[in-house]
This record gives sequence, C-alpha cells and structure tokens, in this order.
Amino acid sequence: GRGAMARDASTSDHLLGDVDADPERPDARSGDDDRPRDDRWGLCYLVFLLAGAGTMFPWNVFITERAYFDVRLFAPPFTPALADSFESVFGVAYLLTNACAQYAMVVTGVANRLSPGAMVTAPLFAMAVLLALTGCVTFARRMSGDATMAITLVTLMTLGVLTALVQAGSFALASVLPPVYNQAIMSGQAVAGIATAVIALLSTAAGSLGDDDSYDDDGARPVGSSDDEANAIAAQAAAYFFTSALAVFGCAASTRFLERIPFYAAAHTSGPTDRGGGRDHGLGSAPSHHRLDSDATTVPLLDPWGDGD
Repeated sequence: GRGAMARDASTSDHLLGDVDADPERPDARSGDDDRPRDDRWGLCYLVFLLAGAGTMFPWNVFITERAYFDVRLFAPPFTPALADSFESVFGVAYLLTNACAQYAMVVTGVANRLSPGAMVTAPLFAMAVLLALTGCVTFARRMSGDATMAITLVTLMTLGVLTALVQAGSFALASVLPPVYNQAIMSGQAVAGIATAVIALLSTAAGSLGDDDSYDDDGARPVGSSDDEANAIAAQAAAYFFTSALAVFGCAASTRFLERIPFYAAAHTSGPTDRGGGRDHGLGSAPSHHRLDSDATTVPLLDPWGDGD
C-alpha cells in the first residue's frame, strides 16, 4: 500500500542524494547535511571519462600504427604467416586474453579483494609504461621481424589483462553513482578511438610531406631512400607511442583523485551495502545486488557473488 510506496520513495531519495525530498528527515529540516548534492564542475564525470579513454587508448594505438609494423615485422628473419596477417594476430592475442581475464575475475572473485587503486590506477600506469617501452623498441632498428612480433604479442597479452582490470574496476566504482557515470566510461572509450585516429592521421600526413622531399626531379627515389623512409616511419611511431603513453599516464593520474572528490566520497560512503553478512562485493564498499528502476522500487538483480539469500 502507501507504506510500501513511501519506503520505496525514501530509498530512492537516499540513493540519489536528494535529502530535501523528505521533509520529515532531521537533516532536511535543519540543513545540517553537509553531503554534496551535485558533481561540481563535473570533476567526477571527467575522471570516469578519462578512465574509459585510458582503457582503450593502448589497443587503438597498436591497430592504427600499421605503417610501422608493415616495416618492422618483415625484417628478416620473419614468419610470413604471422607478418602477412599481423592485425588479425594482434586482435586474437589481445581480445582473447582480455576475455579470459574478465572471465577469471568473475569466477575467482579476485575483484572482491583488490582496492580501487589496484583495479584502476595501477593498471593504467602499467599500460602507460608498456606503451613507453614499445616506443623504446622502435629505436632497435636491427631487430628481426620474429623478435618484434614476439615482443608485441607479449605486450598485447599483458595489455589485455590490464584492460580487464580497469574495465571491471571502473564500472564497479561508477556503480555507486547514477547511470550517467557508466555512460562516461563508454564515452571515454569512444574518445580514445577518435583521439588515436586523429593522431595517426596527422602522423601519416606529416610523414607524407617528408616523403615528397625524397624524390628527385624525375620522380624516382635516390639510392638509400628506403632506409631513410624506414627510419622516418620508426621515428613517427616512437613519437606516437610516447605521446600515447603520456596520455594514458594522465588518465591514470586523474583516477588517483577520484576518492578525494566530495561528490564521489559521499556516494561511496553512503552507497548500498551488502545485506548478506557484510562481505564486500567488488572494490572497497561496492554496491549490493539491488538497483532502483524507473518507478523507484527496489528490484533484486543477479549477483554472481551472492550468498543465496
């Protein structure tokens, strides 16, 4: 009856942070509630946007740097079967590892035992380091195609695991907030794709302008220009990887301030808690397996870590 509707509305007001909606609450009458009611300056939204961008930035960098791998993977000795279809090989290595890592986290419940820093910030920093190391590899001009392929595959598989950690962690952290913050993560992933595509386009355009100077008056390349072109491509790739590493580093640094944002700190502290014995679900005090639908009624959801209550 009306009592149930009132309780549901009270639950909605509590979770959405609308303390003024219930005039009977002491803090609403006295004005003593110091919890922030909005995300001032959109800082919390920006952090989740950057976390989403950092998640997909490394993968987008690898799949858009085709010119570099077209040169380096065909340096003898190399394996034609791998070099000829390196984009597909990269995709299988990265995506399969990422999917397996996410499945392993669900089955083992490892996310329940990790802090927000271990799930989001640390993996993003590690991803930035891997991108920087890949930039350093571009200076090894005499490395064979097989060696480049092996190093790249190990890097991509490691990135797949790290990406799974960030994906699980960022969505878990955003789950104590309104749905728009989950949308911020997805928007960040789209921003990463656009940013890397633009950087790759500008890099290619700059390389094309430089190539025009390598032709003589008859339109033919002078002797030795092939090595010059390879060196130019490697230099562009190095700049691309280092710039991307710096961008991911910035994304990682931004996540360190998430829990210092008053809006998120209040939501994280007063968010839903586990009703099945006090065990944490996810990162720190992750939300329970209940949500609010559009009618402000509490609806149980499937909880893979539930206690069967």
